[in-house]
Amino acid sequence: MSQCCCCLSVTTSATILGLIGILMATAELVLFVPYLIEAESFNPMREEVEKMAQHILQNSNFSKEEITEGLRAFILVGTFSSGIYALLAFFLVIGIQFRKSVLMTPYIIVQMAATAIFVLLGMAGTILFFILDIIAGFVFGVIVLVISYLLIYFWMVVQRAYVDLWLNGN
Repeated sequence: MSQCCCCLSVTTSATILGLIGILMATAELVLFVPYLIEAESFNPMREEVEKMAQHILQNSNFSKEEITEGLRAFILVGTFSSGIYALLAFFLVIGIQFRKSVLMTPYIIVQMAATAIFVLLGMAGTILFFILDIIAGFVFGVIVLVISYLLIYFWMVVQRAYVDLWLNGN
């Protein structure tokens, strides 16, 4: 696999995937950080989190403070993981551009672990949906299958770029 999608080299494709990863993680951070620092001027998540807390409050026995703290902790974990992913994607791009495969290694490891977790959780969700409703199970299964295929393919592109850089002696 020296080319990706029949037109781009694997190193160019891996660079593009790294840049997309940086952009997506940055977009998440733009939403999460203002909520966590309780910004007044720009806080697009505040109203949505309050609506979600209100909905959970109606359907559970938890207090509003417990729900709000739980959602805040969930957003904090999301912020942390988005920051780490942005950093790893940045190292991926830098590693490709400076031809240092060692900088690509953390991204490859984390991406493979995330893909494996997604596939396992997707299979469990598909089984659950099949138990509840066969059509929902089929739709969910197809969605998981397509996303899993894309994640594995993208991982293979980055891994191939890593191997190419490593074999060419960085």
